[in-house]
Amino acid sequence: MRSIREPKAESFPHVTTLEHWTGVWTGSVVDQKAQSVILATTAAALLALSQDPDAAYETMLERASHLWQERHVPQAAMMAAAGARAQSRTPALSARTRMPG
Repeated sequence: MRSIREPKAESFPHVTTLEHWTGVWTGSVVDQKAQSVILATTAAALLALSQDPDAAYETMLERASHLWQERHVPQAAMMAAAGARAQSRTPALSARTRMPG
């Protein structure tokens, strides 16, 4: 595994710590170092949880980046998109075998 170049730390003197991290989460504060740490930590966790001996850190870093970019998409929209993807990969159910709801 290779190391990742860490961005230079920025100073945000006019906000509290809570305001800073809330801003990082909402996107109103751009802190490249914080985002780099968040993505690297998420990628490491995904790699540890993957249970795939062939999983690559770079792949998990891409997945972490995607998760970060999609963090504000409402969960219902994400579930609907995942359901649509799954449905497109499976044969259509007949009206008799379709689950209610």
